[in-house]
Amino acid sequence: MVEQAFIGHLKDLFYAYVHGWELSPESGERDSYRHVVLKKRFLSALRKMNPWLSGQKASLLYKKTADVSDPDFAGKGKIFHDMLLNGVKIKERGQKSPRIAKLIDFEKAGENDFLCANQYAVENPFRADSFRRSDLVVFVNGLPLVLFEFKSFQAHETAQEAFSDHRAKMAEIPQLYAYAQLLGVSDGLETRYGAPPSDWDGFLLWEGILDEADLEVKKINEDLRSYTLKSTGREMTSYEVLLEGLFRKENLLAYLQDFVFYEKSEGTLVKKAAGFQQFYVTRKAIERTQHSILGDPEPDQDGKGGRIGVVRQDSDAERILAMILYARKALKRTELENPLLLFLTDRKDFKEQISRFFEEGSALTLANDLRELRTAIRKTPGGIVIVPLDSLTGGKESEGSLLSDRRNIIVIADEAQNSRCQDVALNLRREIPNASFLGFTAMPGKLESPSTAQVFGEPLGGSSVEKTGRLGMWLQSVGAAGLRDFVKTLWGEKKTSAS
Repeated sequence: MVEQAFIGHLKDLFYAYVHGWELSPESGERDSYRHVVLKKRFLSALRKMNPWLSGQKASLLYKKTADVSDPDFAGKGKIFHDMLLNGVKIKERGQKSPRIAKLIDFEKAGENDFLCANQYAVENPFRADSFRRSDLVVFVNGLPLVLFEFKSFQAHETAQEAFSDHRAKMAEIPQLYAYAQLLGVSDGLETRYGAPPSDWDGFLLWEGILDEADLEVKKINEDLRSYTLKSTGREMTSYEVLLEGLFRKENLLAYLQDFVFYEKSEGTLVKKAAGFQQFYVTRKAIERTQHSILGDPEPDQDGKGGRIGVVRQDSDAERILAMILYARKALKRTELENPLLLFLTDRKDFKEQISRFFEEGSALTLANDLRELRTAIRKTPGGIVIVPLDSLTGGKESEGSLLSDRRNIIVIADEAQNSRCQDVALNLRREIPNASFLGFTAMPGKLESPSTAQVFGEPLGGSSVEKTGRLGMWLQSVGAAGLRDFVKTLWGEKKTSAS
């Protein structure tokens, strides 16, 4: 029941569908049951996106993609993740330098091949003729990027039991999970997503459709929520929210490109997935950044500089992650022409904290005093400059002279409500008058304060305890048992064509 509902909804979102048995080696879709990349679809999409690629080079690229070589699960996943995001360098005969062959067209969602297939059989690479089936796989250009496991609340099963199925299959068919960027679980009542190999606590709820605030979310308990679309009053199940919010084709590609990432932790690589608030607010901040730099910026009261806005995140960890996601995305935007990001922070270990999320060799500079900061502004073409606020104490904070008239300098405040941080930002505005300013805060009371808005702009959104912490009167009256009856009614009303 749950599996068919997912299939029906993905078909409504214009995903093609086939049953897993149609993707057998006998069909020509893949080389063997141990191979998980769909060869025919991959090669077709590859030639469509890269028409300059010869047939021979396309076949070599398929082999390189289908047989990613690394003995470590995380290492293999990271190699494929890099190929997925950055493409693969290919040098054709007669070319002076290699070109980049794209595996996915992230800019044009419609140019990619989206397919979902249920009961997709994969052979255990360590034991011949031993197979496991993934309940539902989402392929993009023949690449298995999202895996779902299902249970049924009507059979008194839980989403956490579906998560346990993922863990068991990850051990038996690891080659499939090495390609997976996201895992999903649902029992029809509770639906969550996460990145392999996260534990259960790392599986998240998705609670937005077009933005992070367009749903009324009513919390039943730690696991259960009820959703109402504010604009229409439509009641939604948790799986509908996930699919309509994250699995619209353009949203899924945007999420896979910038919101699934690796962190270096104690010498090991860990794949992580961002929350829905970080997805929506980062996109909003990037849009405001592009408007500030390329369009008409929102000036401060003196008519100087562009104000991007203020992002609220309720914890230090969320705030750091939100800043990192924003920085990574801003640095990749070709329209911003290699921007220079100045991070104002009180954290002594800030460089160490954020370097875990960037590749080795990334341009991360520490300005230890005002002289180094001014030198960095004058001479650094782009990248990140970390500015510890305590290094700016003493001496003349502002020379009053123009350091740069560049428009693609972005000043980012770790604690926008901090008066010291605001003073430094205002002083910098005199020396880099065309810069844009973005603030982050964990203090909701300061989000709309006149001083914070004067420097950084209006609230952009972000996480909020209140979004999921308050119970509505309807839920107070019906309770969790009533919600189960309500969801059963919704399931009855939403018969899909895949049923």
